[in-house]
Amino acid sequence: MPKGKEDEVKKLFSKHESTERQSKNGNYTSITLHMMMPDSNAVIDVYQKVSDIEGIIAL
Repeated sequence: MPKGKEDEVKKLFSKHESTERQSKNGNYTSITLHMMMPDSNAVIDVYQKVSDIEGIIAL
């Protein structure tokens, strides 16, 4: 995601552990969330929640 959008993601998943890593040039931030998922639908729900954030790239 573009730098500066980190708080939006953290606010959505405040109860979950996360790690951050800056890109080489510092323009982007990678956030990894550590979550237990009961099924594939739960994973899809997470992707749908973050898709509303402008500039996010979900892998």
